[in-house]
Amino acid sequence: KKKNSLKKKIYDISFIGTADDKRFILLKSLKEFKIIIAGDGWNKYELPNNITYVGNVDNKKFSQLISLSHLSLNILRDQNNHSHNMKTFEIPAMGGLMITKRTKEQKNFFPENKASLMYQNINELKIKIRGVLKNPKKFYKISKKAYSLSKYYSYKIRAKQILESINND
Repeated sequence: KKKNSLKKKIYDISFIGTADDKRFILLKSLKEFKIIIAGDGWNKYELPNNITYVGNVDNKKFSQLISLSHLSLNILRDQNNHSHNMKTFEIPAMGGLMITKRTKEQKNFFPENKASLMYQNINELKIKIRGVLKNPKKFYKISKKAYSLSKYYSYKIRAKQILESINND
């Protein structure tokens, strides 16, 4: 019998990023979910039992964590609160189902409910996570669409777009 090549999801949520108080408070409020986190500074916090911390990760390990998780959480910092960050592109490019704060820029790159999931507050975040966990197959097409869109946002393509917009002004 042929083995299923899809890796089993063992975490509800992955989060890869540097620790700060706001991120810690958000993750701590998600106590009903099994979470894996990676990045600098998390060892300074007393993490709840539902959170596994694996230290810093390279791109290969980053990709593995995403593949082992139903959702990958993108927590924007204050300076990106109305825009986007690198995880906006990295998560979809690694095949992850991104859930992130609702912003106009992120909606333009990865349309909500078509190529990403978005939330405005902690209650909406929890509702969306529960929805994915109840029916993960329903949401698989969102990560596939995001992956296909991510190919349009490489550094090379983005640099060309910037140069074209400068030259057209």
